[in-house]
Amino acid sequence: LFGKVTRNGGKLDILVDGEKVKTIDCAFTGGWGNYVEAAEIIDFDECGIHTVEIVPKGGKNAYVVFSALTLTK
Repeated sequence: LFGKVTRNGGKLDILVDGEKVKTIDCAFTGGWGNYVEAAEIIDFDECGIHTVEIVPKGGKNAYVVFSALTLTK
């Protein structure tokens, strides 16, 4: 889950096992208000141990809200 914000929304690069798999944009410029959006980052066929990195982008004034949820099969 990540927050979409109307002012100063930044971007997040999501890396799994050292490889960038997605960029999430938290900007909701011109929107009616902040809200939370859900996005699937990656899906694996088999369970395993992985390293996830969340790298904020957009400078020191960028605002991001991010919450991670993992599901196991």
